Amino acid sequence: MLNPKKIITDINRVSKSYFPESSFYLEPKSFYKYYSTGDYTSKAINHNKNSSEEINVVKWFDEFWIFIEISFNQSDKKTVNTFFSLSVFEGSSHEKSKIQLFRAEWDTYNNNLFHPQPHWHFYSHDGIENLVKDFADVINTEQSDFIQLVNKDKSKGIEINKMHFAMSALWNQEIDGHIQSISKDSDLINWYQGLLSHIKTQLEFAK
Repeated sequence: MLNPKKIITDINRVSKSYFPESSFYLEPKSFYKYYSTGDYTSKAINHNKNSSEEINVVKWFDEFWIFIEISFNQSDKKTVNTFFSLSVFEGSSHEKSKIQLFRAEWDTYNNNLFHPQPHWHFYSHDGIENLVKDFADVINTEQSDFIQLVNKDKSKGIEINKMHFAMSALWNQEIDGHIQSISKDSDLINWYQGLLSHIKTQLEFAK
């Protein structure tokens, strides 16, 4: 059975090697939920599912910030369900409107036959979407044809942030190999370290 206390201790321990500009540790918010914090934090807006909330993000490197939420739920005497979510933001320390780039999540719960685990959530660029919305709001109402065109464009597309993009699928081995469970503490710790290393490499490449 997973050991929540050991998982939190190990994440705090290994994080020391990955955060050069701030301390980093998981702080308990309740007896089963933890949020990330450190000595260099800033405000940001976390868009998660159908809600948005103000959070503290921890400085990672350059203008990138991280927010982690992890929770545990013991469904029976032998099973501890774990939810892990890591979001990456971009922006300066004084900006609350930092861009939320993506989330990486691993959620283990019973009877999951649909959502891949672990998975990515990607966000469309809020700035571009808000520009279209604001532009439509200030246009003269007499220009009805143009407003209809803008509103039609605003209605296009799906909410991509709701989609779960598989991270560790085994489609090359089996048809439905996109759901992996966290069977032992080291599964989550090793994945967390690999996740940070991989994301940092890709962000540096994309800058």
